[in-house]
Amino acid sequence: MEVHLTPEQEARLSRIARHAGKPPEQLVTETILSLLDDDEGFRLAVQRGLAQADAGIFIEEEEMERAGFSPSPPNLQAFAPYRPCGWGRDTLRGTNSNQTQNGDS
Repeated sequence: MEVHLTPEQEARLSRIARHAGKPPEQLVTETILSLLDDDEGFRLAVQRGLAQADAGIFIEEEEMERAGFSPSPPNLQAFAPYRPCGWGRDTLRGTNSNQTQNGDS
């Protein structure tokens, strides 16, 4: 696999790698592995949450508030840019809404 960076991006990467005391290639590899691990962990957590919701298992609003979560964030659209493309409920379940609607599997 090849990754193409602009000269500015390469300079930033070199600066960060120098501060970390690592070669840029090692830093890139470690960062990619961390991203993959984080993505896998997130998807598993969402799948567990969806399974619990489907089973009717929910936590009380007071418990959410104690954990520091607002029961109704003022603007959920503000979080939309942070959801990677293709991360919908069907994608996380491993199904495709088009297939499900058409009866295909």
